[in-house]
Amino acid sequence: MSEDLVNLFNNLQLEDSDELLNFSNPMNYNSIMQNLLKIIKTNKNFKANIFDNVIILDDILFGINYFFDDKAISFKPILRLPSFNKLKIPQKGDPSWWNICCSEFENSIVHLRNSSFDNPTFNIRNIFGQTNILENEIIKLIISNLKDNNKIEINLIQMYIISLYLENFFIEHKLESIYSEEFLYTNKYFSKFGKLTIEFLKNNDQYFSFNVDFYLKYINQSLLNVLYGARNTLILFGPYGYDALHENLEYIDLNIQEIFGFKQEALIYFALNNLIELRLHGKKLHINNPNEYANVICTGAKLFE
Repeated sequence: MSEDLVNLFNNLQLEDSDELLNFSNPMNYNSIMQNLLKIIKTNKNFKANIFDNVIILDDILFGINYFFDDKAISFKPILRLPSFNKLKIPQKGDPSWWNICCSEFENSIVHLRNSSFDNPTFNIRNIFGQTNILENEIIKLIISNLKDNNKIEINLIQMYIISLYLENFFIEHKLESIYSEEFLYTNKYFSKFGKLTIEFLKNNDQYFSFNVDFYLKYINQSLLNVLYGARNTLILFGPYGYDALHENLEYIDLNIQEIFGFKQEALIYFALNNLIELRLHGKKLHINNPNEYANVICTGAKLFE
């Protein structure tokens, strides 16, 4: 243990130990965190960013900001982790999952945060009444994925709106969380959109009779890919909201195929860092189900209000 860390805890013993040991209120960690951040900033040899801007104390996950200024706070409790948690936060730069797409998204985070505001100009609820239009767009997306995953012609705003619609669809029909890693092929999403897609192909594809066996064999996989794409879109961009995405669309150098292909480790890493970025800067989280989003990071985690 470094001398700085020993001095930190020796100094804490002189303070009100009852306050420090009262873990019911995360702000009682103030003395620990302030002293620890002081060491981090003044002693370059002290390594504390074990989890990339995260410190966990007594099952409370804190987001920390080494370079905070007047516009941001130095730390904030982000998640209450379950006592049985075995959280392993993916490490940035791990070649098994970090790639150019991760770097591109990381480069957009600050821009998305700066463009994220409490009062959105876009009323999400207005789109849910346009069922026929949205279902047709989903069917086209499923068919594009079924026929050729490399020729999906849809922009990020369209994908974001589809993702919001599917999230609402899952809520209305009491299905699994759209943030889940796995989905049941027997749920209403697969049965409804599988049937609609086959009917659309039957009526619009002149070669349907020649390809019907292929379509039936791979329809569920295509439905799953689209669902993963919606989930990934919500994980990456959902917390920032429509306005932030719309304002920065031309600067986000990611296509739909790349977003569909984000690995689970990347999604966990960015889900956590999205929360940290917005919370440390006092921004609203544009998420319908915060605790479901938190479960992307750790099963059983709860978001601090």
